[in-house]
Parts: sequence; structure tokens; C-alpha cells
Amino acid sequence: MQRNLQHVVAAVKTNRIVRVAEQAKTAQSIPLIRRERDGVQAVERSLSLLERVVAAGGEIGLRELGQASGLPVGTTHRLLKALVNQGFVSHNALTRRYGVGPTALAMAAKIGSSRSLTQLATPYLQKLVELTGESANLAALDGEGIVYLAHVEAARTVRMFTTVGNRVPLHATGTGKAILASMSAAERRLLLSGQRLRRYTPNTITDRRKLEAELDVIRKRGYAIDAGELEEGVHCIAVPVRDHSAEVTASISVSGPSSRLTLPRIGVLAPNVLRIAEALSKATAN
Repeated sequence: MQRNLQHVVAAVKTNRIVRVAEQAKTAQSIPLIRRERDGVQAVERSLSLLERVVAAGGEIGLRELGQASGLPVGTTHRLLKALVNQGFVSHNALTRRYGVGPTALAMAAKIGSSRSLTQLATPYLQKLVELTGESANLAALDGEGIVYLAHVEAARTVRMFTTVGNRVPLHATGTGKAILASMSAAERRLLLSGQRLRRYTPNTITDRRKLEAELDVIRKRGYAIDAGELEEGVHCIAVPVRDHSAEVTASISVSGPSSRLTLPRIGVLAPNVLRIAEALSKATAN
């Protein structure tokens, strides 16, 4: 958990600092260079404090944090208050000391869970490559999209490359549609309510009623197909994977060029992908 928390801080550092710099460019009240400098500095200082809270391994006092960071007590208190408001740091009103907050703990748990699933799934992905001759992937739900956690390449001259950590949309991918199809209608509405179904290729489903009809088909046959919906010339078959609580939060897929991974061939390969996904779901339950 401690290592996962350190990864959380590193990830938040990268994303939050970039976001603050981007937001500073659009503000109008003070000079641009000063806004960027001040905004990034505040984020860096806040995350340095979070690092020290994590490193403490328990509760730590305001003055200790200020001394360790070299910041005035007033500045330390102000930054800690912001971290507490966001849930990254907790404040014990009785001891007046600070600890790791629920938001950071939840993120750390998510990282640990993703890593465990990746390690568990890799042999199953390798088996999929052996059975199908195509590249295999593991993807998981991440906010309003899908993130790839693992990829095993096929030993072919022409093969599909998927970047681990790459985020893709739910509605335009086999992995995303496989997960969407497993949700209740209410869960899907909540997840997709603020999203525009962007068109990536002529095959992308951008109409919500058509997407719901497609998800009905996926539920009945047990697997999703991406027929060049995110990238032209690429086909994919994806099957949901259940965790220890029987919830679908991930999916495995086989992808390849549409010239080779034709729709008829996808139908032939489907039983193998379904069988491997079922075996992986059982393994996650143990």
C-alpha cells in the first residue's frame, strides 16, 4: 500500500501540475508567466507535503511538516487545508495531526488492484495469442473511459500495437462496449450522461439508441466487436471479466487487421476468447 501511495503522488504530480499550467493560460487577472509560476509552485508544494505525510507512515504534526518542507507554518497550514478538502490528507481534530486521506487511499487501492489483475491476466493473454495468432489485451474501466493495463503481441509481421496506459472511449471500442453491456441501464446513463459519442470513423456508433441496441446484442452473444469503430482497418473481439465480487470492471480482447481478423473469423475465434475470459474471471474470484 505504501508503494501504491507513492505512485499515486507521482501520478497526481504529473497530472495536476499540467492542469494548473493549462488553466493559468486562460486566466485574465494577472500576467501569464507569474500565474503559471505561482500555480505550479502551489501544486508542487502541496504534493511535496502529501509525500511527507505518506512517508510518515502515520500521523504527523503541522510544525513537523513545515520544518521538513522548509515552508512557513501559515503556508503549510493553508496547503494542508486544501489537501484535506480534496480528501488526499485527513486531519485528526483530537490530536491535531495529519494522515493519509480517503482519496489517496482509494487511489492506492485501485493501483494495487490493477497491478494484481495485470499479473494474473498475463498468462491468459499469452494463451489467447497462442490460440488465435493475434495480439491480446487487458483493459479496465477508468473514469469515463477505458485504460489498457496489459498487451501481448502476436508473432506476426503485421500485428496490432496497443500502448499500456492508453485511454480510449467506451462507445467506440470492443473492450469498452463489453463493459458497458454488463452494466445496468441506470449505471450506463450515469456514466455516459455527460459524454458526447464522438465519431472516430464512419463505423463509430454515435446514436445512443443504436448503441443501446448494440449492447443488447452483446449481452445475448457474450462478446463485443469493434468493426473499425475507433480506427479504420482494425477489428477486435472483447469479452468482459468479472472480479471477486462478480462485478465487471475489465475486459480482455483480441485485435488484428480487418483483412485477417474478419467478422466470420471473429465468430470462429469467439468460443476461445469466451473460455479464456471465463477462466480468468474464476481465477480472480480465488
